[in-house]
Amino acid sequence: MDRIAWDGYLFSQPDSAFYFAQLQYDYAEKKGIQKHMAEALNVQAISFTLRGELIQAINLFKQSLKIQQEIGNKQAVASVSNNLGNVYRRQGNYAKAIDYQLKALKIREEIGKKKDISSSLNNIGGIYGDQGELTKSLDFFQRALKICEEIGYKKGTGSALNNMGEIYMKQQNYVKALELHMRSLKLKEESNDKRGIGFSLNNIGTIYEKLGEYEKALNFSTQSLRIREEIGDKLGIANCLNIIGRVHKQQGNLIQALDFQSKALSL
Repeated sequence: MDRIAWDGYLFSQPDSAFYFAQLQYDYAEKKGIQKHMAEALNVQAISFTLRGELIQAINLFKQSLKIQQEIGNKQAVASVSNNLGNVYRRQGNYAKAIDYQLKALKIREEIGKKKDISSSLNNIGGIYGDQGELTKSLDFFQRALKICEEIGYKKGTGSALNNMGEIYMKQQNYVKALELHMRSLKLKEESNDKRGIGFSLNNIGTIYEKLGEYEKALNFSTQSLRIREEIGDKLGIANCLNIIGRVHKQQGNLIQALDFQSKALSL
């Protein structure tokens, strides 16, 4: 059940993953296997996160974390803490986000698993970037990139490049940002990371919007929208609709702009 939920459906059909994780939880509860109960709750929480249902996600992550702490599963405690940090970041609760991410990083450094350390560094860098601490943010991303390149972790390398590109976008260095996002997109396509591909396409669309290349902006944002609809990412869909609406406004297509922005607002 765990393999079916995680590998089969979670990042393509998160509602189906939730269903199979519930089967896993019910069976684990019947047999008294706390580890699998916690893992099922974690999958269900990720399913809610991918669909933009953040309050439900936090509730389930906390239930999972409590069980993992009780049974002393340090690696899982770090993983769930990382997930909680990500959700709080999406809510804009940066104090809680950084707290959970630093807890996760500390445990991961104790364990010494470099892939997980790079993930935590990427996430912490993102939180600092959201708060406008761009130099500190870039430092964490560069540390993450160095580790990912050392161990040949393509997905992590793509994420670090994407995150660095976002910092350069905030600094209005669009040429450098576009270069990094294009490199990131290539790596994400090679690893078939659909969620990551959606992020990269959306970011590239935003850069072209800033550069005034509106047809390219629409093309990349529309590609991102299709992927995010496919994986059921409500927040991602809303972001794409918002960008597409902005581009139509810039082009003078006010009726289409209003339509896209209204859809984004409802989501």
